[in-house]
Amino acid sequence: MLLAATSAAAFAGEENSLASCLSSLESERASRVSCKYVVKLSDDEKSDVRRLTRDFVQDASCTVDIDVDRSLVNPALIESDYHFAAPPQPVRCEITTAHGPLAISGSFAPDVVFKGGTAIDGTPGLSNVTGVNPYLAWPVVQYVNRSKGVKRDMLAMINAYRALRSTQPKPAAFFK
Repeated sequence: MLLAATSAAAFAGEENSLASCLSSLESERASRVSCKYVVKLSDDEKSDVRRLTRDFVQDASCTVDIDVDRSLVNPALIESDYHFAAPPQPVRCEITTAHGPLAISGSFAPDVVFKGGTAIDGTPGLSNVTGVNPYLAWPVVQYVNRSKGVKRDMLAMINAYRALRSTQPKPAAFFK
């Protein structure tokens, strides 16, 4: 789902995941937007995470299980001024560290503010990380939720999608 929130670079090689989520978003008859969204770090993001963790965390791959009621998503697609707050969506990650792989889990609860038809602020809302020492989880959570690059790319994708939708006619049933 577009509002699931990570950087655009993270989608490289994951077209089927993105396509599945966009298809679910476009399926106006479904009462829920539901898909599995795979996220991988770009080379720049890997460098940032390595720097932040002093080379302990080297890479990450995550799958977010998105399942959001359409009535929460639709206003985020059409309202000019709106505050979208998704309920927590479970995420499972495989983290590559200097000492081997770690399996962790947590949740994303994307939060996006729209003003004048544009997404102007937001966060992926990563939290509730389990399966790893809190001292390791903390810098990863801080990076994901506060990274200017993640935020910039997340908002750019949302705005690009909204702009594309605005040029396509939609049946009245979509807005119910």
